[in-house]
Amino acid sequence: EVLEFLVRAAEGQSPAQAVVAIHLLDESGARFVHTFAPSLPPSYGQAVNGVAVSSTIGSCCAAVAGRRRVVVADIGASTEYPAFACFALPLGLRSAASTPIFSSSGKVLGSFVTYYREVREPHAQEAMLDEMVALTAAVVIERKQTETHQELLNRELQHRTKNLLSVIQSIAQRSLTNGRSISESQQVFTARLHALAHSNDVLIDANWEGASLRELIGRVLNTFSERFSIEGEHVLLNPNATQGFALVLHELCTNAGKYGAFSTPAGRVAIRWSVDKAGETPMLAFRWQERGGPHVDAPKQTSFGSTLIQRAIGAVETPPHIDYAAEGLTCEFDVPLAAIEYQRETLNRATRRSN
Repeated sequence: EVLEFLVRAAEGQSPAQAVVAIHLLDESGARFVHTFAPSLPPSYGQAVNGVAVSSTIGSCCAAVAGRRRVVVADIGASTEYPAFACFALPLGLRSAASTPIFSSSGKVLGSFVTYYREVREPHAQEAMLDEMVALTAAVVIERKQTETHQELLNRELQHRTKNLLSVIQSIAQRSLTNGRSISESQQVFTARLHALAHSNDVLIDANWEGASLRELIGRVLNTFSERFSIEGEHVLLNPNATQGFALVLHELCTNAGKYGAFSTPAGRVAIRWSVDKAGETPMLAFRWQERGGPHVDAPKQTSFGSTLIQRAIGAVETPPHIDYAAEGLTCEFDVPLAAIEYQRETLNRATRRSN
């Protein structure tokens, strides 16, 4: 609404009865994705939206690609932009002056274009007006992006707080069972909260924009940094999955320290994961394998780690496979990649919806 008002205001200030439009780029800056042109028919925006900046269709593409003002005094006679005439002339647009819209950091956000219904060169005063409107449009766009980003952060903060409280409640309930004393329960509960804190540290370092699975493992298993190996492709976890993985890794690490590979000097742990995108649902296969530790007997009841894998990480539809072999424990589970992978929200898209 604000950008449309700006477009109409610019048209009202033009002594030559110009027709004005603002085109916004996608987040990558590669294509036009939204058009504000209230004085032009919808077909105009439909023709421009989706056009690649690298094309030579018209002045707006050239202005964005070259980061400079581009004037086409006679669209019909232009040999540099022959395709421009195909959609401009039927709308009565004979000449154009396009000005790139820059953010405060120098990123191109889109273009501001002034069309004239006769063949002409814009005057210096008109060029100055176009620059002023482009600067104003940049302020409007960036402010809207900031507001939208803040709204997203507020909603996400509420969501994460609720999830965090649920996770803490689950940890408390599990820590106070299994016949432990109050002192033992307190120690277990505190250790699990520390693991949860590790996950938040990784997320904070990444500005809550996805946590690296590899880095998370390194943080949680830092005490045994010389005793484990990691192998797997780069995977960014969403916040919920980060917390779930942190708790599972902590539980596996704690059990290995008490009963498994980390309880003896020669023990080692190999952590591997792989992503299979061949099927309809891409899957992440995770494997924790201990070697060199004492013989481990299977527990008589379901462990907290096994419960977490299926409940806390999310979308683990089948129970994890835990093998208590003589040579060492192996824990394996599969989870749909879409359920754990971080998907960055596109602020530009939200901004366009708000406008």
